[in-house]
Amino acid sequence: AMNTDHFFLALFLHPMCRRFAIFPVSEHSRSFEDVQCISLALAKRWDWPMETASQLMTELTTYRNNRKPFDGASSSAIEWWRNLVACSNDSPLKCMAMNLLQMTPHAAEVERLFSSLGTIHSPRRTRLGVTTMEQLGRL
Repeated sequence: AMNTDHFFLALFLHPMCRRFAIFPVSEHSRSFEDVQCISLALAKRWDWPMETASQLMTELTTYRNNRKPFDGASSSAIEWWRNLVACSNDSPLKCMAMNLLQMTPHAAEVERLFSSLGTIHSPRRTRLGVTTMEQLGRL
């Protein structure tokens, strides 16, 4: 439920997680091409001109490869993007990252799932395995 496009892109835009976000570990893994598609969809939604979208694609590749000005890392993604040498007006990637990382995520859907599982996983039923919990949650 948390593997949405925007959460995935935000994970990729965290400077310490850029490699982790696109590392193929399961069938749910995403690729750099997914990053590009999601970014282009956001650029289109935000009515960015074609030149800006093209520059965004170039900057995404530079960021993925950890090249200047997108080299280095920090535990605070928002601070890292704020302190980046590139100006937000000249860097569409920095602009996108700042907009995405400043949004406050909500977990209403996940909380709803846990609430519905509360009747299944009670103090009396604590021996249920993960697989059984997943199957009951899908029901």
